[in-house]
Amino acid sequence: MDPATKREHDTRRKREYRAMKRQERDHCCYLIYYLEDRLKQKQIHQGKTTQQSTILEQFWRHRADRSFQERCESTAENHKLRDHVRRHGTLLRALHQWVSVLQPPIALPDNINHMPWLQTTLLADPVARHVGYEWLTDRVYHSIARTGGAVDGGGFLATSSIDDVAQVDVVLDDAKWDILGLFSRQQRTVLAPFQVAADSLWADQGRQLHAKCLVSVTQAVELDGCLDYTRTHNRHLGTSFCTLARRYNLHDRVVMVYVFLREDECVPLQGGEIRPHGFGFNVFHHITDHVTLLRSSMHHFTPVTPDGPLLFDQTAALFGIDAASSDNRNTTIVRIEQEATRHFDARGKDMAKSLHAQLTRTEARVANET
Repeated sequence: MDPATKREHDTRRKREYRAMKRQERDHCCYLIYYLEDRLKQKQIHQGKTTQQSTILEQFWRHRADRSFQERCESTAENHKLRDHVRRHGTLLRALHQWVSVLQPPIALPDNINHMPWLQTTLLADPVARHVGYEWLTDRVYHSIARTGGAVDGGGFLATSSIDDVAQVDVVLDDAKWDILGLFSRQQRTVLAPFQVAADSLWADQGRQLHAKCLVSVTQAVELDGCLDYTRTHNRHLGTSFCTLARRYNLHDRVVMVYVFLREDECVPLQGGEIRPHGFGFNVFHHITDHVTLLRSSMHHFTPVTPDGPLLFDQTAALFGIDAASSDNRNTTIVRIEQEATRHFDARGKDMAKSLHAQLTRTEARVANET
């Protein structure tokens, strides 16, 4: 090969080599630009992902902190409320004990001499008098409400018996010498709904007072239809009653309580006047829709006069018995008990008859209305 041809061949070869290298360079530059662009995109995406992860992490961290704070606050509030309830329970128990000490239960005849003056007196102050109407009757009601009218020593022993009962007892002092009071109780079945029977007896109480010619009603105060205060005077016996009557309507029974006041500051005892005092109740128990069990109990303590408690001879005279006619005091007591039983039986029959008549009138009125 001549030198010119060789030189031309070398030149062409080098030109092709350089062209190839330029292509490789251009490809590498394109690849660099491409990879740089991908890198930027990945960096941007990774930055966004990191930012989102950071925001999400901050959100859950805040949520966890808030939940922990709320749980701590709830626990603290729970402890606070439990302490509050515990303190209130302690306070209520202390108040209950304090009230129990200051307000002993309704006294029975064997401890009547220890009854506080406030428990047997209606005050003259208008505010105290209005409160006294409810407080005096509530005392009797809550004394019997715990047993539903089954009261030991002063009513009915806790029993499921519905047999008719009628009993009067004379309560004596420890020496069996003086009469402290009379205790009577009765139980009978009434063939009527308990609400109807209670309404009939409640409505008939005032009519019975006016029907007895020997009794004059000097004042009658009605409060909210469920509480009456009546002052009556028996012109024959000289007895003056100050009676609070109140009814409590419950879902399965109606309770009527009676408080026979020893003192009313608005009506002081007059000379020669005798005031019986005590308490009692009627409970109308629901047995069936048309059968009612009526339980009644009355506690009459020794009546008082302006000069003090009634003497034995005077008590006997109230029952028409001359204590001087018998040398044996026990015999006189037995006669008093017999006379009290007779009066009690007669009054029980009158009440049953009156209740029956009132129920008959009620049924007739309902039948006419329908």
